[in-house]
Amino acid sequence: MALLPVGLVLSRQYGAKYSAQLETAGFTPVTDQNGRLRDVPPGGQLPGHGNPFIGGA
Repeated sequence: MALLPVGLVLSRQYGAKYSAQLETAGFTPVTDQNGRLRDVPPGGQLPGHGNPFIGGA
């Protein structure tokens, strides 16, 4: 139980590090309908949005 706060701090540092790398690569952080943070590639959109039967982007 004493290691729980340490794990939370390390988890946040890990997430911040890789979030910064994704932003540097051009990904955009977006919140989906469920409230989760997703990283969308440049020129992309969240899964489930738009018409999947249209060819190309």
